[in-house]
Amino acid sequence: MTLSLAARLTAALTAVVISLTLLTVTLMGVSLRSRVESEMASALTRDTTRWQALKDQELRVLAELGRVAAANPVFTAAFAEDHSETDALLNEHRTVLGVDLMALVGVDGTVLASSGERTLPGIDKVVRQQGQVLLPATGVPLFAVAQSLQSNGVPVGYLVVGAEL
Repeated sequence: MTLSLAARLTAALTAVVISLTLLTVTLMGVSLRSRVESEMASALTRDTTRWQALKDQELRVLAELGRVAAANPVFTAAFAEDHSETDALLNEHRTVLGVDLMALVGVDGTVLASSGERTLPGIDKVVRQQGQVLLPATGVPLFAVAQSLQSNGVPVGYLVVGAEL
C-alpha cells in the first residue's frame, strides 16, 4: 500500500513539529537549569558572606565581653587561690554577661575552673589565638575567644568566653 502525497506531507510536517517541540523543550530545560544553578550559586555566595559577617560580629562581641570580664581583678586573683569558689564566680559572671561558657585556663592550657565542662577540646587553639571553636563532650559547639590575664605584667593564664554556635 502506497501512501498518498498528502499523507506523506502530513507525516513529514508532524515529524518536523515534534522535532521542533522536543528541541524547544530541551533548550528551555538547559536554559532553566543554568539559570537555577547561577541563582543557587549567587544565593550561596550571599549566605556565605552573611555567615562570615555574623561570625565576625559574634567574635567581636565575645572579645569585647572577654576584655570587660578580664578587667575584673578577681579573675587574676583566682589563679593564686583555691578554684572551688571560682566555678561559682564564673557562673555568676557568665549569667551577667549572657554567654554560655566562661573558663579560667592556665598558661599551660589546662582548664582550672569553668562554668561548664572541664574537658574542652580545642581550648589550646583558642588560647593560642589559632582557633575559635570549642567542642564540648555534651552540648553544641561553642565560638570562643581567650583574653590573657596578667599579674604585675606576667601572664598567669587566660579567661575564655564562649557562646553557642
